[in-house]
Amino acid sequence: MEEAKYILNNPSLSIGTEIVMLVTSIVGLFFNGLAVYIVHYKLKSRNACIWLMSIVGIADILVAIVIIVSEFMKFATNYRILDNNTFCQYSGMFLMLLTMTTIDGVGLISLIRLLSITMNIEIKSIYWYMAMGSVFIYNIVIHILGVVNNIMRVMPSQVYCMAMFAINDYAKTFAILFLTKFVVMIFIIMFSYICITITYCRIISPLNSKYTSNECFIGNSCSVEFQKSIVFKLLSLIIMYAFCFFPQLITVLYNVATNTSRTPYSDAVIGITMNLTVLVNAAFVLFYQKEARKAILSMIPNWICSDNRSQKCMAMDDFDI
Repeated sequence: MEEAKYILNNPSLSIGTEIVMLVTSIVGLFFNGLAVYIVHYKLKSRNACIWLMSIVGIADILVAIVIIVSEFMKFATNYRILDNNTFCQYSGMFLMLLTMTTIDGVGLISLIRLLSITMNIEIKSIYWYMAMGSVFIYNIVIHILGVVNNIMRVMPSQVYCMAMFAINDYAKTFAILFLTKFVVMIFIIMFSYICITITYCRIISPLNSKYTSNECFIGNSCSVEFQKSIVFKLLSLIIMYAFCFFPQLITVLYNVATNTSRTPYSDAVIGITMNLTVLVNAAFVLFYQKEARKAILSMIPNWICSDNRSQKCMAMDDFDI
């Protein structure tokens, strides 16, 4: 007897979303693998930031693997696996748990940099490890209880499983616990890099008039261009994370406040933008840490990427990120 087929309500939307998420995950798997390799084998520093970057990279690798494996299981079963409650519960749990872990890691790294750059405050690494361990345990507990209470469901786009926030009493509690920390971490990330950007502008601007000798004007480089590049990098990071997080945040808050469900199209947008965090986090680890960036450049052949450090204002090097 032929098994019943799983019917996709909007095949073009579901398959298109799956393709984008699958490609993003494969590319993210490569770049996060590179990030973890560089953090472990190329960097001399072993401070809290470096270890948290490693955790973020590993968690993103696992996120990518969960998505890739889930997609292949759906293709192999002609989507019938979506009717399997066990698959839905555990794939949803791991996807949400690991994604939240990467956000927590980036949030703590952002807070470390905020305190260090804007307030010149250094906190011992052990306290950051304890903080990361605490939020990770928090994530594990609320998600395991979510599986026990059967709150994971196939989402409207029919691409992945996640928690439904109003199907039972624990789902409502989970929504409060999950959203509270999600909002806090997003606020920390955005607030930290906005403050860091303002601080860099205040620090570097007075130097523009100080370093006007020939050593700071070689070729087309000068302190003004350096300042612009730093601000551009920081603003780019803020925009990238806003693009990843805000669709999910706005939609979930709206649905919870109005007691409505998200539409298939909004769900597809949320899935794609949240999945992009595996790429943004890889860029965060590889290009927003000076030592990691130097390690990448050292791996590129000279005929592809020449070293332009000699063409920059060396007096500004201490202010680079």
